[in-house]
Formats: sequence, C-alpha cells, structure tokens
Amino acid sequence: MPFLLDADHPKGDRLTDSQNCLRSQDFEEVGDNRHITFFEMLGNWSLGSYFTDEKIPALWDFLTRVVGLDPERIYVSVFGGDPDKGIPRDEESADIRARLFSAAGISADRVDLGTEEHGNEVRNQRARITFYGGKD
Repeated sequence: MPFLLDADHPKGDRLTDSQNCLRSQDFEEVGDNRHITFFEMLGNWSLGSYFTDEKIPALWDFLTRVVGLDPERIYVSVFGGDPDKGIPRDEESADIRARLFSAAGISADRVDLGTEEHGNEVRNQRARITFYGGKD
C-alpha cells in the first residue's frame, strides 16, 4: 500500500505482475461466454509515471501489433460507475478506446448496462464498448 501512496518502490515506477486466479463465487454460471473458473490475470502498475491516456493506446498497440490480435475481434468493458458511492462512469477510458476503434475503421458503439446485476445474460448487443456496474 505505501507504493500506491507515493513511496518509492525498489523495482521502479512501472511494474507488472501475473497471478493465477480461481473464481468460486458463481460456479453455477460457469460455462457461458463470460464465466470461467481458472485463469491468469495480468497486472500493469504505474506508480505515477503514466496514466490512462498513455496506458490504453500502449495496450492497444501491444495487442494488435505485437500479439497480432485482429482489432475486429476486440470488445472492451468499462466501469459504469457507482452512484451510491459517488463514482462516475469511466468516460475517459471509453473515449480513448472509441478513438482507437475509429482509427482502425471499426464502429465504436457503446451500450450502458447500468449498475444492476445482469448475471448470465449477455445484453451488450455486440457493442464494442460496454459499461458495467460494480456487480457485473
């Protein structure tokens, strides 16, 4: 926690991590196109050296140019906010991603699924950018 509060980290201010994850809270929903039980989660940490406006384009470049993913097959989710806690939607991330999709000649349709829980149902209407609340 001290490193997130501006204390110097011994390995620098740009860090990555990898952790194996076991998802156990919704075993009954496993098997659809949004729920898996065991996966690897990759983390990318900036301790004040770069922010969203640099991070998202760098990730896009890595995924499309280095890894070679087809941009037509990329869909993103964005935090839809939490009105009870006074946290707004993440419009900045959605706007940056929309510009990247548009630059690749891809429609950047958005859909807001609000803050209610949607469970097993896929309701993003194939939009490229989907806002989900904290429960989803």
